[in-house]
Amino acid sequence: MWQQDVVLDVITAEQLHVLVQTVVDRTILPSVVNTQILSPFKNADPAVKMAFPGVNVNDREQANVRPPSPSLCVGNGFIVETTDLAFKVYNIKGEILAGPVSLVDFFGHSVTGSFSDAACVYDAADTKRFYITALNYELDQGVHLGNSQLLIASSISSNPADGFLGPYAVPAMGLDPEDPTKVLPGLEACKSPNPSSLKNGCLGTAPSIGMDRFGLWAGVNLFQINSQVVGGEYAAPLLLGISKRSLLEGQASTPAYAAYTGWHADTMFSLVPSKTQGGKHTTSLGGTAYVLTSGPTLAVHQAPVTRLFAWAITNTSTLAQASFPEAGLPVLSNRATLESYAFANPHNNSVTVTQPAGGVALDTHDSRLTQVSNLDGMLWAAAATAVLINKQGSPLEGAIWWAVSTAFSPDGTFKAAIDSQGYVSAMGNHVVNPVITPSAASGTPSGVMAAALVGPDYKYTAVWTPINMQLGAGALHTPAQSTSLLTGPQGDNAQGTLLHGGSAAVTDEYGVAWVTSQWAAGGGTKFCSGQQLLQFQTPCENWGTYISQVSPGSWP
Repeated sequence: MWQQDVVLDVITAEQLHVLVQTVVDRTILPSVVNTQILSPFKNADPAVKMAFPGVNVNDREQANVRPPSPSLCVGNGFIVETTDLAFKVYNIKGEILAGPVSLVDFFGHSVTGSFSDAACVYDAADTKRFYITALNYELDQGVHLGNSQLLIASSISSNPADGFLGPYAVPAMGLDPEDPTKVLPGLEACKSPNPSSLKNGCLGTAPSIGMDRFGLWAGVNLFQINSQVVGGEYAAPLLLGISKRSLLEGQASTPAYAAYTGWHADTMFSLVPSKTQGGKHTTSLGGTAYVLTSGPTLAVHQAPVTRLFAWAITNTSTLAQASFPEAGLPVLSNRATLESYAFANPHNNSVTVTQPAGGVALDTHDSRLTQVSNLDGMLWAAAATAVLINKQGSPLEGAIWWAVSTAFSPDGTFKAAIDSQGYVSAMGNHVVNPVITPSAASGTPSGVMAAALVGPDYKYTAVWTPINMQLGAGALHTPAQSTSLLTGPQGDNAQGTLLHGGSAAVTDEYGVAWVTSQWAAGGGTKFCSGQQLLQFQTPCENWGTYISQVSPGSWP
């Protein structure tokens, strides 16, 4: 029997300082200074300890999904990089040990339907195992949602090339596992608009994966279904806490898990659980995980947001109990509100992400968090924001980052505050796909942000920058500057913009930072579908990723 913990937490537009506007007011956008760029970029950058091309479009086999959205996990001398539907395993020298492996082949031997949103995490602080996750969904008659679930596989040993246990499936439709004809409390928006022909349930999308001492956590966005299409209006977020003990025992196809529902917002937002970086989980209060959100930043609002929200999840050790959930559930704390520098959704603020002359414009992003890293109770995160450089020129896409301290008062109240924050931008160009990982290897907490640099002056290039809590962001570094325009089917939309994106950043058990980002791979890295579905689409695409091992203590 699986049990749900229902929590009610209301977030309103008023709390987020959101104002609906009909035109873009440039005076309210964050005005920032230009981030230094190493010019020329140094391919022999001493701060880059190791760098090599990762998964690319030629590796995807049946993985016809874009953007690539890479995920990275490093430990025990191995590297696993996933994109939406393919992954490779490398040794610490960058030599391929396994792959490319299609997720369709990896999970599809026992699971039918479609796959997307693959991710991976290595548990350096506890089980010494690699975990690979992906979304799986099935369509009835090719139209209506029949099933939506999160798939998980755990490595047999600390060597991912030895194989994996699973797949395990956790329902991601918002349904009550005791009675799948009913939705969970707080997810009334997942009720079918036409019960006579469509069953209840939502489509789970865009999972954000985290991990603490006792559980693997996933924040999932739920979308309504209707009689016309799958994935219509946004319904609500869903937080899943999955027992690592249950995954490693491998005795049930559905592992023990807790589902947290009841977050209500007047617009869409994502919950991102924390991922422990390095070799130490937070074990206080019976095991603690954290959740962070940048709020409802995916709506039509254009005014900047000035707050983040955070929660703690304590008593996560109950996930390791054989009697779970009867022995108790992890406890979600009160919500902590964090006052932030302003950040504004690029997608709604007239940002046009351009390439050099001859290149197709790229799709702008929103201000969702995609990764939250935990190092000794300090949370690190980054998001996209519209920026103006010194209040001049047109709005650009840049990045904002935060380092958030956490604590509990004597009465058990959860507290969080932003200890350090800042912006990363490039004059006349765009810094896209930001994520950040922390490290204490240099003796003081610092971070490394992975991103990509693109614009009139730069072809789509993977970059990273060191983050110092006192000095802020350093210069933008790259392992290899791109010499090709990014190409591909332009976004599946009438505007013809090209879908792109994805970065990942992790810290291994030795405190060393590893980053990966999409880049425009050139040369023979090209896949052509042989058809051009719409007039604004090009039949060939050339995305790749670039993996780097960097020194987190280097600055600038």
